[in-house]
Amino acid sequence: MIGQNPKAAKYAGISTKRNIFLVMAIAGAFAGLGGAFHLMGQFPYYLTGSTFRIDTVGFDAIGVALLGHGTAIGIFFASLLFGGLRQGAGLMQLSANVPGDLVYIIQALVLFSIAAEFLPAIQSRLNKWMIPRRGKAV
Repeated sequence: MIGQNPKAAKYAGISTKRNIFLVMAIAGAFAGLGGAFHLMGQFPYYLTGSTFRIDTVGFDAIGVALLGHGTAIGIFFASLLFGGLRQGAGLMQLSANVPGDLVYIIQALVLFSIAAEFLPAIQSRLNKWMIPRRGKAV
């Protein structure tokens, strides 16, 4: 309720600030647990410079959320697409002599096509901001 209409939640007597803080704290705790489990899988189980190698899980998650439009089923199918692309990159390199970086290019093209949906809204806001109104100085 708070995410959809904070004013209505406040009117209903729900403490919006407290609940937003609580949700952020829970999300941070889950992110910390995820990071801890990720590091626990690394040998020899301690932080070194080599532990934080190129790991694009966070960036992939942003792309999956954008592609899935924030719906559960959309995110499920988007994660299957990104996971299948990433998993198939190695086999693609071995069997077809295609560079594995092609997967990153395909993912970038998918994200650019999704970002293109937002261009009309951005353009209309820029036009409102850039065009001065008659009789008023900007």
